[in-house]
Amino acid sequence: MKKSWGIIIPIFTSETTNVDLLIIEPGGYCSKHKHFQKHNLFYVLSGELLVQIQLKEKIAEHILTTGKQVMIKAGYFHQFIAKSEVMCIEVSFVKLSEEDIYRLDEGGIKL
Repeated sequence: MKKSWGIIIPIFTSETTNVDLLIIEPGGYCSKHKHFQKHNLFYVLSGELLVQIQLKEKIAEHILTTGKQVMIKAGYFHQFIAKSEVMCIEVSFVKLSEEDIYRLDEGGIKL
């Protein structure tokens, strides 16, 4: 899928998780945005990616190079800016909850 900053190639999609390959052109950037429920993780395969995360009154800046990653929790404004051509994996997921299970019985050991 073509974006103003590059290309998104979907790798995996489910009800709780998306995994995409992003190819970001030098100077390419996404909008400043936040998600209400999903978290994002960026893992850089090549290039240099600046990720800015708004933390209350300050902005945390993370410069990611090959093999580096950053996670952005839901509810935080964030933006990425490519300092060079970047290939990265973006994983978007919702937080799983302990309340997400209903047990009819307990497990154990049977002999």
